[in-house]
Amino acid sequence: MIFGELPDAQVALPQYQALSVVAMPEEEFRKRLADDKFSSLAYLDIASVKDDEAAIEKAMAIFRSGKPVLLKMGYQTTELAKTVSSIFGISSAFDYALFHRVSHSEINVYRLEGYQDEAVLEAVGLLVTELQAQAGYPREEGEFIGLPKLTYNINLQSPNQEMTSVVNIDVIRSAERSQDKKFVSIKTSPTTTRSTKNGITIGGFGPGGSGENLWGAYLPHAYRFTHQLTAEQIVPVLVNSAPASDSRTDFNYSETKTNGFSIGGTLGSEFGGTKAENITYAAKSPFNVNFGLSYSHSKTMSYAFQDYSLIAAQNGSKLTWNAPIDPKLKAVLVDRLTAGMPVLTEARMTPMMRSASLESYTLWELPGAYTGAATISIGGGYDLNRREWWWDRTQVRSLHVTDVYDAAEQYTLDLNSPFLTREMTVLIRSADGVGKCMSENANSGVSLEACAASNTNQLWGLDSENRYVNRASNRCLSVRETDGALITESCALDNRQQWEWQADRIHSLYNRDWRLYADNSRLKAIPDDSMHFQDTPKNVFNPLNIPWASYPRAPSIHDVMPNHLGPSPQISPEWVDRYQGVDTRQRWRIEILRDGI
Repeated sequence: MIFGELPDAQVALPQYQALSVVAMPEEEFRKRLADDKFSSLAYLDIASVKDDEAAIEKAMAIFRSGKPVLLKMGYQTTELAKTVSSIFGISSAFDYALFHRVSHSEINVYRLEGYQDEAVLEAVGLLVTELQAQAGYPREEGEFIGLPKLTYNINLQSPNQEMTSVVNIDVIRSAERSQDKKFVSIKTSPTTTRSTKNGITIGGFGPGGSGENLWGAYLPHAYRFTHQLTAEQIVPVLVNSAPASDSRTDFNYSETKTNGFSIGGTLGSEFGGTKAENITYAAKSPFNVNFGLSYSHSKTMSYAFQDYSLIAAQNGSKLTWNAPIDPKLKAVLVDRLTAGMPVLTEARMTPMMRSASLESYTLWELPGAYTGAATISIGGGYDLNRREWWWDRTQVRSLHVTDVYDAAEQYTLDLNSPFLTREMTVLIRSADGVGKCMSENANSGVSLEACAASNTNQLWGLDSENRYVNRASNRCLSVRETDGALITESCALDNRQQWEWQADRIHSLYNRDWRLYADNSRLKAIPDDSMHFQDTPKNVFNPLNIPWASYPRAPSIHDVMPNHLGPSPQISPEWVDRYQGVDTRQRWRIEILRDGI
């Protein structure tokens, strides 16, 4: 699938058929999108679609479906960067980058640096082959599901095929009744700073001489590593960091930083049930009584320092680790000075005097409601002490200066994501037939369509006012009381927009006898001649649980009311004659879009 022109049509990968997506009919596009996850690779020249909203939507759908997408940015502008972050959630000064959505909440980014245009497709082909092999291995089940969290693993792919992890970014929403925050975790693993010159240069024509009129001693007197997070009109707060300052000049360091987060209220153990059941109960509850889900977020760092100490200092939203050399070693390359040229030696030079690596970690806090851009800057640098001597006729001239080198990479995050909402983002799926999902239409109508988690029109969240908010439009699901049709409207405190789950049925708070049901691809809330609503009793222990064990079939004489926290009592014998089975058209289930799902 291609947006724009390939770098070189002559080197297109033979295992792929080049198909232009921009003009592809929607039906054909959806059919190809439903193919096996790795059956295609998308190529996106972002400059070719920057003003084409339909093409951008297609690119976003391909990425969300789990197919790898090769991005070409070429020249970078603010507008292009915003378009890239709207599709992938993250942007940078990429030349080429391969984006692969491992799960709803985990995104791997492979930066392709140093490639000629004609070689990049071949490199991507090898990388995609590796991804296919990795897909065959089962992934470890996450600690739990339900946390609003996004993870970006940014890797460097160079022409020699070596892969080095550059940075790991986690964005986490932590919200309870009394507080609502977003946290951005940054871990470099590691950042390596290598001086362009280090060691000694011996001039002249003697043993070991270069034949040049230059003697030099080059020694990094300090290294620097930086993390910075900036946001629009907000100053992020530094919550935690590692490593801490250490005045020693020879030490080994290892530490695990652990922080706790939670989402929801104080319920969670009141209804009991399995972990999966509790997550479902949480997703069916309005946020202000949502189940308390706690999460432990850990990052481990280790490294060795020799001949340099470490000083951590914060300046606003920037944290800098300075590593100055032991003062006693500042002249370690100069054995002695003479009347002529100095005697230089590398005998006491250690590895860190040539390059330094540091695993570093910061955790930053932003307001939970913030949905703008957040820019991460990862930097490294060093102060190179440069001492040089040369002959000027019969005199020795010398120079002693310190050269300062700094470099940084920036990544911009789009924090307006359905995976970072307070309320769980879900697909609402009918139990009838193939199980289509509730979707908002362009005309503010609501219908049932084939489920697609990549389609934000099908994503909903139950807010603190019992309203289902559509993630694409931010409009609320509403019942039209004149005919029972389902529509979306601007959100308001209105009973027509408020809903309550009872077991697997969704009841209207405008009229509690009304409930959602499917009529082919249409949605209704007022029963017609084809639908019978009975006053099905609630489970007194947990209204979100089924009322009797054989539900949705009609109750039987030996049925019990399920109770996760104690004995399950037998139902009243009167129920056997009073209640019938529940029509599948009024039954619903939810698919949760969160970490681990």
